[in-house]
Amino acid sequence: MRHPFADLLGPLLFLLLRGVRAGDAEFERCGIGPVLTSRIVGGNETEPNKWPWQASLMLTHPQFGKVGHWCGAVIIDKQWVMTAAHCILKFGNSEDDSSTRVKLVMLCTRLQAIQRFLSGAKDYNSAALQL
Repeated sequence: MRHPFADLLGPLLFLLLRGVRAGDAEFERCGIGPVLTSRIVGGNETEPNKWPWQASLMLTHPQFGKVGHWCGAVIIDKQWVMTAAHCILKFGNSEDDSSTRVKLVMLCTRLQAIQRFLSGAKDYNSAALQL
């Protein structure tokens, strides 16, 4: 007995392969993204202290030794900030924005990620850091 989708498999495979072949010219440098001059796209510059609950997570990268902005965070209490869990679980490139005029450096003494995110559920992407 023939599978009901057997007649569709040939044309579908042809279209998929044709699409991949046609797209090859666009991805000559596969895996190499464009050079970004800014991480903010279409945003507006603001004044210091205009968003006092906003914080910047800064870190020293264990491999590169750079100190710089890693992720944004929100101040939720005198001793706690909230951020995305993926910001504390993965490392990538960081940039040092020495033009920031208002700085307060505090070390994190405790970190709590939502356990469901740690187990692989992407719906619980949040973490709290105690200062």
